[in-house]
Amino acid sequence: HLRWFYLLSSLLSSLLLVARNDNPENSDWRDDVLSMYHIVDVQYSEEVHEYIELYTSKYRHIYGRMLGRSELYFPIIDQYTAKHGLPYELRYLAAVESNMKPYAISRSKAVGLWQIMELVGRYYHLRIDKEVDERMDPYKSTDVAMSYLKSLHDQFEDWTLAIAAYNCGPGRMRRAIKESGSRNFWDLQSYLPLETQRYIPKFIAFNYLFQYAHKYDLEKEYPISIEDLSYEYTIVHGSMSFEEIVEFSGVDHETIKYLNPSYQLNRIPANSEGYLLILPGWGLDNFLEYHIQEGSINLLKDVVPRYHVIPRYKVQQSGHTVRSGDNLYDLARKFDCTVAELKQWNHLNSHRIYPGQRLSVNCRAIDPKPFTRNAQNLNCVPEIEFSMVHIPEKTESSLTLLASSNSELRPKNAYRLY
Repeated sequence: HLRWFYLLSSLLSSLLLVARNDNPENSDWRDDVLSMYHIVDVQYSEEVHEYIELYTSKYRHIYGRMLGRSELYFPIIDQYTAKHGLPYELRYLAAVESNMKPYAISRSKAVGLWQIMELVGRYYHLRIDKEVDERMDPYKSTDVAMSYLKSLHDQFEDWTLAIAAYNCGPGRMRRAIKESGSRNFWDLQSYLPLETQRYIPKFIAFNYLFQYAHKYDLEKEYPISIEDLSYEYTIVHGSMSFEEIVEFSGVDHETIKYLNPSYQLNRIPANSEGYLLILPGWGLDNFLEYHIQEGSINLLKDVVPRYHVIPRYKVQQSGHTVRSGDNLYDLARKFDCTVAELKQWNHLNSHRIYPGQRLSVNCRAIDPKPFTRNAQNLNCVPEIEFSMVHIPEKTESSLTLLASSNSELRPKNAYRLY
């Protein structure tokens, strides 16, 4: 009876998969997934299909939240994939691991964006105690995750196996290779823990979900206000509570806590090497200006690059004349808005547009110019030096600190401080 049960279950699963693939939208999923560039050995398996279906329907709200968080963290991750010479597609692994939440803690006590275990974190010299857990630091944890992934790739010489080993551990992966007699993930999949068996399919699905998000008219849900998403950071050496940072910067406690999740007691402890303080750009201006005016600039031994994770936007009225081949999804992606916004601005009752039609667009003009990832900076992070003595008066952003070696980091109306 048990054998007949398994045969019937297998038949029903096959019929269900065939029915799914007869759906035109599902056929599009398969075609899109298989036509994408992947760093792993790609198959459009039933698990891949299930994840896409789940996050475009039942977990649609989680999908929107991940997209919002990704705008904070993908640019940070891209810096470290470039630094380590790794493929930028590894950015999607943070979504697989934690849904892009830097404060996430799993049942097995893995922590942060990259769900780093304590043993791995300590091996890479992260501070982990009751005051500071640097596994939650988006910069330091990403640097460690990329170092670990690089070491796994050096061991297995294959990204599919390396990424799977990130989940189950290199020892478990070596045992699965030995037991199966294969180095092909799909052949040795059944020799791995159930979570790892689904790990690569989930990674493939998330590659699709992030690269084809424009198809789903999703509302991005940001964890903090849009004005505060343009955050930057500096280094603090003296002990400082979040209440003091609120007073010095004008940034609310909740935003400070979200941007600095590694400080467990709502306080940055004193440290000779310094700790990162991450604030919205306008708040960091206030913070630095306060300490300069008070004569306590020795609090800041050094200033690190002020990186705009989301460029500062100025909303401007603009327009677009529809051309042949245009559609609302591509236009929303082009103008960094949603399809719903385009329809609202233009009083559209459907998704249909026609060539020659004039559309109103509240485009977000970028100022200053963000860092751009290109072939020249793919495998390196520029050395950046700063010097700061005099602060000019009556400027729009009197404490904008500019990189001296890379014009890509400078605002359009850049000036330098000496």
